[in-house]
Amino acid sequence: MDFRPVLMHYHMYPSGVSTLILNTIFMLVEKGYIKDEIQFVLGSSEKSEWFFDALKKGLKNDIKIELDIIPEIFYWNDSMGKVEEAAEKVKEQFKAIGAGGKVLWAQNPTLGKNAAYTLALKKLAREVPDQKIWMHVQDSAEQGRWPNLDHMYSSLSEPYYFDSPGTRWIVINKIDYRAYLESGMPSDHLFYVPDPLPIESHVPQKSKQEIGEVLKGYAEKNNYTFDPDRPWLLFAGRTIRRKNLLETFLLALCARKELTFTITLPADSPDDKPYEDMVFNAIRKYKLGAAGFGIDHVGKDFALRDLAAASDLIISCSVMEGFGLPYLEFPMFGRPVYAKKIYIMENFVEILHDLPHHYYGSLKVPVARETRETHLKRYLEKVNLLSSHFKLAEEHRSKVEKFFQDLFVGENVDFSFLSASAQLKFVENLDMDIIKKIQSLNEPVFDALETGFKDQARDPQKVSKAIDSAFGADVYATNVEKMMASYEGDSTAGFDAEHFMSKFLGFYFTPENLRLLLDYQPFH
Repeated sequence: MDFRPVLMHYHMYPSGVSTLILNTIFMLVEKGYIKDEIQFVLGSSEKSEWFFDALKKGLKNDIKIELDIIPEIFYWNDSMGKVEEAAEKVKEQFKAIGAGGKVLWAQNPTLGKNAAYTLALKKLAREVPDQKIWMHVQDSAEQGRWPNLDHMYSSLSEPYYFDSPGTRWIVINKIDYRAYLESGMPSDHLFYVPDPLPIESHVPQKSKQEIGEVLKGYAEKNNYTFDPDRPWLLFAGRTIRRKNLLETFLLALCARKELTFTITLPADSPDDKPYEDMVFNAIRKYKLGAAGFGIDHVGKDFALRDLAAASDLIISCSVMEGFGLPYLEFPMFGRPVYAKKIYIMENFVEILHDLPHHYYGSLKVPVARETRETHLKRYLEKVNLLSSHFKLAEEHRSKVEKFFQDLFVGENVDFSFLSASAQLKFVENLDMDIIKKIQSLNEPVFDALETGFKDQARDPQKVSKAIDSAFGADVYATNVEKMMASYEGDSTAGFDAEHFMSKFLGFYFTPENLRLLLDYQPFH
């Protein structure tokens, strides 16, 4: 198989997408699909040292690494000029790079961070229809990223979804696959390709006691209280809004036994810094654990997997995920996971009986009438503004309006639908009576949390085997082969891009994607 990919992305900052790219390369090299050269095109090389160090360390063969920097495909800002002109310039660069049968493998091109990046790919597909272009979608602007979507709509005078004989669309979860199909994407141009997960055993190099000593020292220096003798509840990730960490904190605080709660990383953008402050200060106030130590200590004093192995339970209350790597990575070496059930769990259905997973639906809390009325007003205003701005059909607007009207009728409300500031106010005013009420309202939620802590006897080899059967190297290789084989036939389905975009946006215009929690600032 003649497969010469060019991996394209905004950057290689430490992130889920960058880790996915790294895993992908190692698997493709292992399977013999990449033999001589790996080529990258990035918008910026900043913060990429970790990636290329890991890449060179992990490559066993003498494979050449090439890197091109095209600043115009980094996150867009107006200093880059006009979108149309930038797209034309980038298109010419892509055309030269992709010549000779290479596959331009574009990562996250519809995230909405750069309209010129997406438009350049569309222009190339029109000019060179047989150019192989893989549009690898991890996150879409339509999925609650309203400022990103506005950037795309306001910058482009034409649809940014497209097809061509050489273009293939890749999605990483089943709900996206269904959304693309139902919205009108030709099935022979669309592939469900779940992220690859290296199946590795893990022998901790640092003991729980050693890690506890490091974290206790960090806590003392940073005004936290870390008690290593309590059960450890770990969130491994960044402190950003979509991770819903004040709900995670509230679960830890209201648990039926005293816990030590840890968060590895701070926010990664100025927009999320105020949210980080909310979460970290709550942990300090209630002396519940330590947060933000990952930059100073993970990978230096102990590995992340050592920390996970030392923890009693991994937790995620995230309300928005592309694939959900942590749900699978840590169970491979015996760690149970407790998580808020969201759409991506559909990816795990076939192997769920082998996973140490424990889910809950929503955390109900008592909310004052005035707060409920204020929130309902804000949600209805947001629904009206967005549906008008993006010209959504009335059926989509009325459906979500009814959801919010029903949500705020009674006193007890799903905590994740409160704004970040309302969540913080609720947390700051907790007392034992409210904690007892939360426990009473959510008995199944705390039952599942207790069961998660007790689920310590799974066989890591059995879990790993199940994960490998769904997300391992052989599965990924088969998917790559299918995509390459798809060029041997002719596409028979047509594609109406405007119809697709309207249907696709309607599919994702859901209450979950309209949460006030996700708003850095009100959409105007």
